Amino acid sequence: MENSFNRVGLDHVVLVKVATTAVVSRLLGLSKSQTNDAVSQAWVDGQSLRTYRHVPNTGSRKSWAAGDACSRAVNLVLMVKKGEMGLPSVLTAKRWGFYDVLFKGEEFKFQRPYGSYIMENILFKISFPAESDLVLQLLTIDSMHRLLLNVL
Repeated sequence: MENSFNRVGLDHVVLVKVATTAVVSRLLGLSKSQTNDAVSQAWVDGQSLRTYRHVPNTGSRKSWAAGDACSRAVNLVLMVKKGEMGLPSVLTAKRWGFYDVLFKGEEFKFQRPYGSYIMENILFKISFPAESDLVLQLLTIDSMHRLLLNVL
């Protein structure tokens, strides 16, 4: 992945917060300019370190991190709706912007235009939360099990 938040120590819930900010802005009727302001606030809002997903720091936070990100997003949208300004160069500001601070000046790269790719190409849906590496492991186990049944 070109834009690895894990590599720089950030948890991927930053994307939950940014996406939720955009969606809630739309739901609450904010203008495009206000939505941009709210999303800029989501980027500058202080991101979660990934440490709580790894031993010895794993704990219940993994269960509520996305909900917390959504709560923060709603709060940011409400602040912008009340007049809070946006930060037009939150990603690109020299030295202090998101790109310079966390990605060594590299801008995000995108493999394809925005659309419905994820929904159309999801690997497997299960009824409990899991990261993609677990889903991949489960799919591999299932495939190996079927293969071994035919061999044995």
